Amino acid sequence: MTAAEMAALDRRAIEDCGIPSLELMERAGAGIAVVLGRRFLNLSHRRIHVVCGRGNNGGDGLVVARCLRRQAGACPVVWVVAAPAELSADARENLARLPEDVECHTAADAREFAAVAAGLSPWDLIVDALLGTGASGPPRPPYTQWIEAINQSPAARVAVDLPSGMDGDRAQPGRLCVRADLTVTLGLPKRGLVCHGNLDAVGGLEIVPLGFPPELTREDDAHPVLFGEEHARRLLPRRPPTTAKWDAGRLLVLAGSETMQGAGAMVANAAVLAGAGLVQLVSHGRGSLHPALRPEVLTGGEWRGTRYDAVVIGPGLGGEAALLLRALAEESAGPVVVDADALVPFVQDLNRWRGRPAVLTPHVGELARMIGVPRIEDADDRMELAAKWAREWRVTLLVKGPRTLVADSEGRLSVNASGNAWIASGGMGDALAGILGALLAQGMTPWSAARLAAYLSGAAADRCIVGGARPLAASEVAAAVPEVWQDLAAARTRPPLTATGAQAARDFDQVNSTGGRD
Repeated sequence: MTAAEMAALDRRAIEDCGIPSLELMERAGAGIAVVLGRRFLNLSHRRIHVVCGRGNNGGDGLVVARCLRRQAGACPVVWVVAAPAELSADARENLARLPEDVECHTAADAREFAAVAAGLSPWDLIVDALLGTGASGPPRPPYTQWIEAINQSPAARVAVDLPSGMDGDRAQPGRLCVRADLTVTLGLPKRGLVCHGNLDAVGGLEIVPLGFPPELTREDDAHPVLFGEEHARRLLPRRPPTTAKWDAGRLLVLAGSETMQGAGAMVANAAVLAGAGLVQLVSHGRGSLHPALRPEVLTGGEWRGTRYDAVVIGPGLGGEAALLLRALAEESAGPVVVDADALVPFVQDLNRWRGRPAVLTPHVGELARMIGVPRIEDADDRMELAAKWAREWRVTLLVKGPRTLVADSEGRLSVNASGNAWIASGGMGDALAGILGALLAQGMTPWSAARLAAYLSGAAADRCIVGGARPLAASEVAAAVPEVWQDLAAARTRPPLTATGAQAARDFDQVNSTGGRD
């Protein structure tokens, strides 16, 4: 949601649904405390500083401090930038509810805080509850000094709802804001948190549900959707016991050449691992089959006139991509994944493909070439670009990158929640194309297949670095897809968990009695 939409949702919850604003603040702070207990070990042994503004974002921080003291035995230090009389009514009430043994500085001086923050260690925490979505325009003094002090500290930084100073609706890369290691947003994700130019300041992203009535938060086609594990579980294809390999779909892969053998192998191998019943790889040129190609993949042979349920075309084809695209357009009316070398020829010859199901999978550099601009800047609204060109080309458009985007010709837009920085390496796009092609071959619609493929690829990469961040190869990410699939299938029988209000506090107690993870 935009910041204005989120404010309107809060008002509806309070005025129409009868949820007191203090209760929403309690749910927010308790939920954030649960996240901290899960994310960071031994909170009682860390120095924790909670920095609170004068509005409701600061009130959320005060609830966090109270929960940390009472449920985790932590000793947070609270810094309030204003005098008690200057706080919002709910923030002032939660200031009064702070336990007496919590050290609290009101009308605090940013310079005093900066001196303390500079002496913290990476083991320590700063909770940023200065400014939320209600703030408008760039931050002004004294908030600028507080933001600079937070950023200069070596401590881990956790932002409440939105990193202070960030625009809640759009990317503004040069704007001063807290550079968080983790942002815990409340109720629903804000649009600015998934804009490319803001991602470095958001850090990790978690959502704390506030217990809004379902009719207030039901997904619709007018809003982008942050596509996560629950969505993936619902979309995951089911396979009846009587399924034969032909029923599971035959995928044709037109990819690879003598100088780009690995591209075809990556696509085909990933398709096998994503459940395609049969995968046939046709590459251009002699000696174009990579030695790492899985033995399950059919190679060579004539593809024209052969039955297949979906096609992937483009990776590693070079100049042959345009010729093969024309031949494919005459041969098939089935779904096609267009990637890499086939992308620009596809949009240049778009009339041949009108009305046919196609998923285009560019990264932002390729998208810039496709729409005829030198480059796409970090401040550009990539969600708007994806939605515009998906409608213009009448395709499903998957724009690869941090927070991969999927848009379709009907105006729907999805932002992928999985993945990490270590997928920025060669071959990842080929693996994604293979996963996507396999899902199309199994009968999924382009819209569903593109969203699920993006999630599976990112979740597989996340699974690979559970033990700690490290470089990743595309082949090991593809190899982790069956494990992610298995986890999603198993989780379909378990109800999703939420943590709000008193339940959040009980969850927090349990996490801290059994130990969390750093």
